Amino acid sequence: MPFIRLIRPNVAIVTTIGSDHRKSFMSLEATAAEKSILVTSVDPAGFVVLNLDDPHVAGMRQVSRARVVTVGKSEGADLRLISAETHWPPRLRLQVRWRGEEFMVECPVVGEHWSVAILSALATALELGVDRTMALKTISEFRAGYNRMSFHRVPDGRYFVLDAFKAPHWGLPACLGFLEHSVAPRKTVVFGAISDTYGRVHTRYEEAAKWALSVADRVIFTGPESARVRRLMDSGLSNRIFQVPAIEAANELLESDRMENEIIYLKGSGADHLERLFHAAFSPILCWEDRCGKSRCCIHCSRLLGRRIRDHHGFSKVPWLDRKDARPV
Repeated sequence: MPFIRLIRPNVAIVTTIGSDHRKSFMSLEATAAEKSILVTSVDPAGFVVLNLDDPHVAGMRQVSRARVVTVGKSEGADLRLISAETHWPPRLRLQVRWRGEEFMVECPVVGEHWSVAILSALATALELGVDRTMALKTISEFRAGYNRMSFHRVPDGRYFVLDAFKAPHWGLPACLGFLEHSVAPRKTVVFGAISDTYGRVHTRYEEAAKWALSVADRVIFTGPESARVRRLMDSGLSNRIFQVPAIEAANELLESDRMENEIIYLKGSGADHLERLFHAAFSPILCWEDRCGKSRCCIHCSRLLGRRIRDHHGFSKVPWLDRKDARPV
């Protein structure tokens, strides 16, 4: 990121160092070194917000020329997370301490793993002088972006949690964690392709299946990579793990056995377009290609419903989504 030195930002936030870029940087240490360029580029008169719970991020305190504000569960964090409560329907409640004072933060999102982002945003706002009441109100009205752990209820009473924009293997436990604390008559996880599966790919898919089985009642793998869990199915888990190569067949499986208030979590890479399983609960879907080759989101593609579904501003006109969900291309 050498170009960032030309911008000289006043504020920078680093939340987590993950394995998304493993193919490029080969290690977490190399990824952290690359991201630390952002920290060293901040104007000395500004400040940097760092997650104290991630050792690779916390280490960036040593290279910052600007003031450092820390967040996290760790003792000594400037904005410290004391406790977190997750509820279904989604409402994350955080008890935090800021400069000796404790208060609650509420946000209608799915999963405790949002905490770092929420704390980082709040710390930034407070450091910039935003009134705390206003900051907390804004956070309480936040909604996850479409297909980034957005949750939706369909007409038959099921809940879909859409998180199929990307699926790095290292982040799956955190994303699946919300299911452990959710009360529902049945919890279903649908996996498409999983990325960053370094090493033995079959092993990584089996790990994903086991993580999901620990918090869900059934797990469905669909798409070209679904066969990687065949060994688990043969070991006696065929009543809880389903391998359905075609996504249209996965939709038929979901539709043939509906349950009111069931939670269906969709997790895959963008090329899978798993969100079609959600849209099919509202209207017949005309495109069920397993890999259409398009990178655009389905709600901006006329092949979804077989007609033009964008207005003159570029917003999707899928009738069961509002304009905040259906952002322009």
